[in-house]
Amino acid sequence: MEIITSQNRQAVVSYHGDILQIVIPAKKDGFMIFFLSVWLIIWAVAEVASPLALIGFKDEGAVIMTILILWMIIWTVVGFLTMFALLWNILGREVISVGRKYLSIKNDVLGYGRWRQYESSQIKALRVSKTKDAWGSLDYTMQCWGLFGGMLAFEYQNRTYRFGMGIEASAAREILQRILHRYTWLAVKR
Repeated sequence: MEIITSQNRQAVVSYHGDILQIVIPAKKDGFMIFFLSVWLIIWAVAEVASPLALIGFKDEGAVIMTILILWMIIWTVVGFLTMFALLWNILGREVISVGRKYLSIKNDVLGYGRWRQYESSQIKALRVSKTKDAWGSLDYTMQCWGLFGGMLAFEYQNRTYRFGMGIEASAAREILQRILHRYTWLAVKR
């Protein structure tokens, strides 16, 4: 097991037989954690108050009731997405597994998350690639929500995919070096 330090966080590199696994903890954004926590408190109050509002508007007609019900559904979904973003900021981690057949990436929160799997034979040009992660940019926002992005990139079926969210270029180069040491063909631009 090896440790790569980036911005006071430690990526853990381990080897499990033929598989190289890299675990990168989510970047902790204090402002985002504070903002999402306050927003979720407001969300919870509105979530509890919404059914009471429905009772108060039951005689107002079908259109008003439909609008309120749709609002409650959307409000509930947005609240759960916000909870995921908060948990990602506090407990999230990106798990990358590289083997001879597949490169797999999982955005993990408390053991939950979906593995995205890419055939190694189809991967081209694995590299360090800087992103535009200025505060408020789409890349920055998606990384805060734990959706996608990162300093490492590769080509797969005519699309560019990224991983290594929140790490700086020096850590990305170290991780890339560990991957290419074992799986040199991933760097080829075929």
